[in-house]
Amino acid sequence: AAQGFNCVLLGRHHQYANYNDIWGYVAPNGKEYALLGATTGLVVIDCSNPATPVQRGYFPWATSTWRDIRTYGHYAYVSSEGGGGFMIVDLSNPDVPVNLGIFGTSYFGNAHNICVDVGAGKLYLAGCNTGTPVFDLAANPANPPFIGYLTGSGNSNYFHDLCVENGYAFGSMIYNGVLRIIDVTTPFPGTTLSNTLTPSTFTHNAWPSNGHSLIVTTDERAGGVVKFFDITNKSAPSARGQFTPNPVSIPHNAFIVGDLCHVSWYTEGYQCIDVSDPNNPRQVAAYDTWPGASGGYNGAWGVYPFQPSGNIYV
Repeated sequence: AAQGFNCVLLGRHHQYANYNDIWGYVAPNGKEYALLGATTGLVVIDCSNPATPVQRGYFPWATSTWRDIRTYGHYAYVSSEGGGGFMIVDLSNPDVPVNLGIFGTSYFGNAHNICVDVGAGKLYLAGCNTGTPVFDLAANPANPPFIGYLTGSGNSNYFHDLCVENGYAFGSMIYNGVLRIIDVTTPFPGTTLSNTLTPSTFTHNAWPSNGHSLIVTTDERAGGVVKFFDITNKSAPSARGQFTPNPVSIPHNAFIVGDLCHVSWYTEGYQCIDVSDPNNPRQVAAYDTWPGASGGYNGAWGVYPFQPSGNIYV
């Protein structure tokens, strides 16, 4: 543990563990913040000096192992498996963040994940007991009206995770074992273009490249891999290469930024994979965050690789 390959530890924060997912925010003055999901709530951390992260806010709500965070403008949106609705936090002054309350409780009783289509100004809640509810952030980001359900309820309609951008929804249907691509430019709730099986048929997460030429999927099972697909034709994704640093381990969340794929890989920690040749992905950096044995669900849950500084949050 605590060994880095082509990357170095800059700082640590440890107050409300255990933690789950993580996101980031950049203030208008350029200061960078981590939005950290804890079992008991949301933690806002000033990372402008990464060697000494400073907690700026803690908002307890809906205790649960599972929590997720996304942003739109100067607002953060937080979901939980432990309660209905979503929390909205105002980050207009991120050094003094403000909890605006819980919204949307009448539409679902729990949510596994949350997704924001920044371009269209829409909020999607994934993994809910009622389906996939959608809210209109563009209309009112501080109190978004309900639009409808992208999918109905039940395991066959269940999105474990979701990324929506540039007219397409990329859904991870963990119980179906498929990556589903939906054209959301057609009348709501959109048109399904394809359903693509992932290697271990337990599709946990998917994230496209900036130009939508490539997508990465993860299967949250022992021996799972990150798998890459060419999605130039979204009606017929084409399989490319795959990667694992350890065949007994479990990948969790993966994101493509440029030619790099950043992965939180449970007991294998942070993994950075070069996908400039998607047929032959290769490890170019890693940091072991877990002191125990490989395999199982301990270690690195989330990774956020989108900060302008290039600093990675794990």
